[in-house]
Amino acid sequence: MRAASLLALTLAACGLSHAATNSEATYVVGNLDGLEPGAEGVLQLDGDKLTFQSKKLTVEAPFAKITGAELGAKLTHSNDAPPLYKVWQLHKRFGGDKTVYQNITVTFKDASGNDQTMTLEMTATAAAETQETLEVRTGRRARRQQDEWWGDDLWRTNRNHETWDKSAALGSR
Repeated sequence: MRAASLLALTLAACGLSHAATNSEATYVVGNLDGLEPGAEGVLQLDGDKLTFQSKKLTVEAPFAKITGAELGAKLTHSNDAPPLYKVWQLHKRFGGDKTVYQNITVTFKDASGNDQTMTLEMTATAAAETQETLEVRTGRRARRQQDEWWGDDLWRTNRNHETWDKSAALGSR
């Protein structure tokens, strides 16, 4: 009974993690009215739209209206190091644990058809995941099939024998 409930809980959590992606983000620049640079918020990719929700404004863009998503350069902030009096966080100052951030620029059309642009700063991993998710959900990149294996493109296996070049397999003598 415990194993079944644990399995059900795990499957539900996996389903929820694929259904929606939430990431903290900071609005850097763009042409959105009512949103100032430096506004912090949460970027959500769920259902059929992208939503950036800050304290003052909520921006929604359906995936069908998103025209592009590009990653910018990676950067670190100089103020990531904690103050010296926070002894319990000194390992962050001396270690290589600085947080790496990356900008992602999303272009989309608003309800009236005008081009809108917003550049968001996120952690590098969150930015890469967001860009990949946007490319898949907008149709710019094909979704990988669940039964595919990355080695099928490199080697001949029983899984990909239909795609082999038969003339090359026989060889010329």
